[in-house]
Amino acid sequence: ALGAQTSPPAPARSLAGVLAALDRAAPRLRTLSADAQVDDYTALVDSHSRSAGRFFFARTARGPRYALRLTAPADAAKTLLYRDDTAWVYVPASRQVDVYPLRRHAAAVERYLLLGLGASGAELHRSYHIVLDPPARLGGAALVELTLTPRDPDAAARVPRINLWFDPAQAWVEVQQQLFQPGGDYHLVRYTAIARNPRLPAGAFATTFPGATVVRH
Repeated sequence: ALGAQTSPPAPARSLAGVLAALDRAAPRLRTLSADAQVDDYTALVDSHSRSAGRFFFARTARGPRYALRLTAPADAAKTLLYRDDTAWVYVPASRQVDVYPLRRHAAAVERYLLLGLGASGAELHRSYHIVLDPPARLGGAALVELTLTPRDPDAAARVPRINLWFDPAQAWVEVQQQLFQPGGDYHLVRYTAIARNPRLPAGAFATTFPGATVVRH
């Protein structure tokens, strides 16, 4: 649970300090692995859909790579993978992989999918109005929470608010992200057992799904 914390780290006492700390931390993040817990909330029926799995991220010479492999519960298993300006969405229950070319939507990918993953404070400030929220704690860690609202009106109409939580004690790595939609729905991802700049498994970003039907969009 999140709660008040009375003694924030020095860089976290002002928005300028937080953005400067993110500027310093961003170039140092090359890879990331973590356990991931996802909560998709539907306000209309007051319903939560929760799942868990593993998360991998890397910045490479060919661009960022992202993999969220959800495995529990089994009936909610799904893989979301992004690399080479393309997204793959694999649902084992349907044995289908949907492939989406996203070269024309690079800005949206950075704005939502990769948000907070090695982004500098300057990059966040260019795309969002940012508010530094009161200090928070999550899982016993003292965190810095930011509330972001998109500067672009079209983006704000789709995702009016985003909250990000960073851990200064872990080189300002993002530990939680919450994207709100109109009507009160939200998508929440929490990262635990975080490893910063690890050597990732060879198949972390593999795009082969044996036995699955591939549907290209």
